[in-house]
Amino acid sequence: MTLLHAAMGSILFGWWHLGLIIFSAAVSIKMNVLLYAPSLFILMLKAMSISGVISALAGAALVQEALPASVLILFYILSKGSVNFKFVPEPIFVSKEFAVSLLIAHLVLLVVFAHYKWCKHEGGLFKFLRSRISFCSITSGSAWPKTLKKEHIVTTMFVGNFIGIICARSLHYQFYSWYFYGLPHLLWITPFPTLLR
Repeated sequence: MTLLHAAMGSILFGWWHLGLIIFSAAVSIKMNVLLYAPSLFILMLKAMSISGVISALAGAALVQEALPASVLILFYILSKGSVNFKFVPEPIFVSKEFAVSLLIAHLVLLVVFAHYKWCKHEGGLFKFLRSRISFCSITSGSAWPKTLKKEHIVTTMFVGNFIGIICARSLHYQFYSWYFYGLPHLLWITPFPTLLR
């Protein structure tokens, strides 16, 4: 997780290309870092020009090419000793349908948060994506790169990771280290009374 934190630190300073290279190295070491990828991609689209996004992704791909391949197959398959969804009977828990339903729930939650929270100032996810596509076809003017608020970057990344944790079929005790440090921040940004937070 140290590399992930270094990547987030680089991104907070506006060093997106370096952040993506470090993020890619973090993914090659620990697959759970991929849970941050959807929210990171939205942030990249908001902060960088399309050519910047492409070049940053190319740098990340080069890191993956240079480092040994990670085992993507294990991402949704691990099931022995899971502490997530203990209330679900084992035949259902190990079924393909349950895994697919969790993946669909994950995607739906990401789209909902992207539309109503992460891109709300841009008119929602779909309006934002349309504006980026139309902007690319019209000009390469000075609207990008944009500086994002640090709180927005951290919140978006932590929420994206937490959504992934909630929808992970298998979650083991040691995996709590994936998100425990983000919980105080996530609780503090809620509208709940201070005592409840």
